[in-house]
Amino acid sequence: MQAIEAIYQRLLADHGNWGADTLQAIGDVITLTGRCIVDVETIGAEMLETSAGWPIARVYADQVTGYVFQALDGGIVVEVYTRDQDSADRLRIFIDGRPVYGAPLPASMAAAGRPQPR
Repeated sequence: MQAIEAIYQRLLADHGNWGADTLQAIGDVITLTGRCIVDVETIGAEMLETSAGWPIARVYADQVTGYVFQALDGGIVVEVYTRDQDSADRLRIFIDGRPVYGAPLPASMAAAGRPQPR
């Protein structure tokens, strides 16, 4: 609540003349709360089919696209493609809640803070 009040006071103090300094001050307040500012990406999903009619699930965001489909031996295949090396460096993959690829998650996203399957 103090962070919101500090941001509100800064916006009032600048009297609508908001520029880079105002944004930096707001960013500093948010950083002091232990949180960070990130772009929120739209995440979408759709069902596709192979030419043989087999289902493929496609999940996509700006940085990554993933496909889930069945292999001919009955197993499941998950393929992930990133937009660029920066996206690959920031990608994290978990299987059954255990990290198998990528850097550790920030402490604020501990298992209790992540969406869990039902």
